This record gives sequence, structure tokens and C-alpha cells, in this order.
Amino acid sequence: MKKKVIVFLSLAALLLAILPVTNVVYLLRSDQEIKSKLLYRLDPILPDLSAMMSRFGISLFPSQVVIGKDGWLFLGDKYSEAITKKRVGAESEHTERARVSGATLELWRTHLLATGVKDVVLMLAPDKSTIYRDYLPEWMRPAPVTLADVFVGSMSSDACIDLRGFIAERSRQEDRLLYYKTDTHWNNHGAWLAYDFFMTDVSSRHSEIKYALTGSVSDQKTIPGGDLSLFLRMSDVLEDFSPVLQVEPEKQIDAKQIDFQTKAVKSAAGNPPVFFQLEPLLVVSSDAENDLKVIWLRDSFGTALSPYVARSFREVLQVHYSAMTPAKLDALVEAFRPDYIFITGVERDVTTFFAYFADHPFR
Repeated sequence: MKKKVIVFLSLAALLLAILPVTNVVYLLRSDQEIKSKLLYRLDPILPDLSAMMSRFGISLFPSQVVIGKDGWLFLGDKYSEAITKKRVGAESEHTERARVSGATLELWRTHLLATGVKDVVLMLAPDKSTIYRDYLPEWMRPAPVTLADVFVGSMSSDACIDLRGFIAERSRQEDRLLYYKTDTHWNNHGAWLAYDFFMTDVSSRHSEIKYALTGSVSDQKTIPGGDLSLFLRMSDVLEDFSPVLQVEPEKQIDAKQIDFQTKAVKSAAGNPPVFFQLEPLLVVSSDAENDLKVIWLRDSFGTALSPYVARSFREVLQVHYSAMTPAKLDALVEAFRPDYIFITGVERDVTTFFAYFADHPFR
């Protein structure tokens, strides 16, 4: 740590010396008037400065991004207090919040099952820091018992498929990475393994659900850096690798995307990933395995999963779970009449987004 402080102070002194010269050159090239107040602007050099500092393990934006080992980037405390809550673990003021969130989600499930929905199941996606903890800075190590443990422990085993242990084990077995190094999310390979585990479990509970998909990585492609590199202003500097997944049986799926309220068709061809929606979006697949209807409450971890879900179910109504109140969900269930309700959310949100359930219990 002392070494990093010395490096930081040295670089800061160097920066103060060269910043005026750099800004003068930038202003001359862009035909802007040279003013004294512009001489110490950081904007023109932020990408290069961020890249230089990150080589020493220093993040210019530590609330957003933490620099890990071997080029790994991790989410900072600005988002869901992801670091602090995991380091402190169950011995914190958030513990009761996690317990109530899980218990209330169980109450949502009980209510929805009583309406005729056949099952309500949560898929809990692991944080990247849970799976690749060997690349964390030493000070960022998680507590032995986490808030996610409390959250999961407050629900029945049927209510939650907790992927943390499974994905951690597969990450040790796989030659290829399951998460992006420069992004907060799992990649196509990690998403596939998660989906395969989830569907194998769910189809074993319900004989009417057919599941015969298999997947394998056939290649990988180089892509620009992900959301964490963007936070560091280094998306044009950093690269990442995205696995190319081959799903069998190979078939053409056209997943039509329809605004559920207006009935407007947003997309009609292909089966692209679907980003999370704050308004209900209906995805109707042309040749899905199951002629079943699903309401899918999900976050951004569902994006990589969405093409696989479209392969499995003919009609999937997608919306972010934070957009739902009991009244809204009841109305959606009444209008859509789903066979199943699935929920996909990430571990770090058990006391933030998932706490939404605690604030909106069914009465």
C-alpha cells in the first residue's frame, strides 16, 4: 500500500507539470481559444492517465471500479455497496434486510402459486467477485458468511436455485473463463452453464417441461472492453474475449419482440439478446421446445440468457423485477395467464433491488 501511495504522489506531481502543455496542444489542434482555466482540464488525457494508473493497481474511479490482479476489473461500492456489504458479510446492519427480502419473496411465491401459477423459481446469479476471488485485491476478500447466504437461507429450497456453488466449481474445471474480465457480467459460456443447470433442475420438477438443449464453446472472438472499462474511460484501450457458443439442436429461431401494452412489434426476426426492460416485453418464439407461457422477472444478468430462454419457451413476458408491485404483477398474471414465473437476479442486489420485495409484500 505504501508503494502505491508513493507511485500515486509521484504521478500526481508529474501530471501537474505536464497537464498545461498537454492541454495547450489539445486546444491548438481543436482550434479552441487558449484560456488559463482550461490548462488543467483532465478530460483530454483521462483515457491515457487511467490506463497508466491502472498498471499500478490504482483506479481513477475507485467508487465504480476496483483494479484486481492480472487485468481483472471488479465493481466498486457505488453500486449496491457491492464491496463493503460482502466484506462485512452477515455481521452488518443489512442482515435483517437480507432476511426479510428473502422471506417476503417466499410470500410472493406462495401468493402466486395460489393464483394457479405452476411454479415460481428464483435463479440467483453469482457476483464475479464470488467466482474469481483469487484475482481480488487482498483487502477485498469476502466474509465467510455473506448477505446472500442469509437471503437464500430465508427461503425454501424449491424457491431458489442458488448458482454460486455450481458456477464456482465449474470455473475451476473449465479452461475458458465464465465471466468477462472487463465487465460485471457472465459471458455466453457462463450464462449457458447457468441456464443448463437451472433448466435441468426445473424440468426435473415438472414433467411437462421438455429440455434437450446442449451447448459447447466452438470459438471465441475479441471484443471491446465491457462496462467496467467504460467506467475507467478505457473502453477504447482494453479488449476482452467473448466465447462463441454452439447450441444443439441447431435451428432457426425467430423471436418476435412485442410491447405488451401497446402491442407494437419491436423486432420480428432472429433471436438476439434482449436487454432488461422496465416495461413488459413479450417475446414469442417461432419454434420453441415448450408451448408454455412464462413471466420472467429479470435484471441485466438475463441478457446473455435470453436467447436460450427463447429456445425453451414459446411466450416469455420479460420485465425488470423492480418495475413490479404486487398490484402490477397480479394484473400481469391476470392478463397473461402464465404457466410459470421465473426470476433472475444477481447476488449483490439481495439488499437493494431484491429488497424491493420486502417493501412491497402481498397483503
